[in-house]
Amino acid sequence: MTMTNTSSGQASSSREPIDACLERVEELIRTVAQPVSDAGLLEQLDEALRSLHARLRIHHATDFHVAGEVEALAPQLCEDRKRLSAEHQTILGMLDRCIRCGESIADQPIEEQAVFFLRIQEVIAVIRRHEAEEDRLLYLAVWRDTGGES
Repeated sequence: MTMTNTSSGQASSSREPIDACLERVEELIRTVAQPVSDAGLLEQLDEALRSLHARLRIHHATDFHVAGEVEALAPQLCEDRKRLSAEHQTILGMLDRCIRCGESIADQPIEEQAVFFLRIQEVIAVIRRHEAEEDRLLYLAVWRDTGGES
């Protein structure tokens, strides 16, 4: 679930939505030529990855909002919600590994650089799938609560 609002319901100007963070990382990946030679672009990529990591930590910490809604609306979906919640730590770990690898990627052979960029693309795909499943779960819970299929 892309959480872009504060608990008071007002849009937060201090936090990019997860989708915006992902798009920023994807754009930088498309821009970086391999072998990596532009230190400025690598610095921007590092900043974008760290921003995404921080945004995902916030998302993980505020997961209780989604959990409460799903449990209240459709208790039969709680196992799916727990599975998705448990994925947060794995996703954060994958992203953390990319950040650590990126710190020295300019000094690595081109093969290692290619693997680095593939890992980032893998993390992006995992996050997008995860977000879609969370959205689906919440919509399904609301649908069932309003008289949809049990």
